[in-house]
Amino acid sequence: MWRSTVRTLRAWLRQNPQFEAESPLLPNQHGHAMTRTNVALRLALAVQAATRSHPDLGKRQILPHVIRHTTAMHLLQAGVDISVIALWLGHESPVTTHRMR
Repeated sequence: MWRSTVRTLRAWLRQNPQFEAESPLLPNQHGHAMTRTNVALRLALAVQAATRSHPDLGKRQILPHVIRHTTAMHLLQAGVDISVIALWLGHESPVTTHRMR
């Protein structure tokens, strides 16, 4: 993970001392793991808020999968082994990940 990501996660965990080892890192309002729909809705709200100061964002399609793919490509370009990226993405086989190139 990037250092900035680690700092952000540590700050989040300090703000949420009620989290246990088994707790989802980003729970929904009921304390359960967020669903795909929850993630998409949260992202849409964040994009809407960011569009106020960055109007060009309103013209772009920003979806969870786009962020996932972009992050994977940045990791690949940074020299992270493709088999590690495959594990992080939850791919059953690194062959699936090889299609990213």
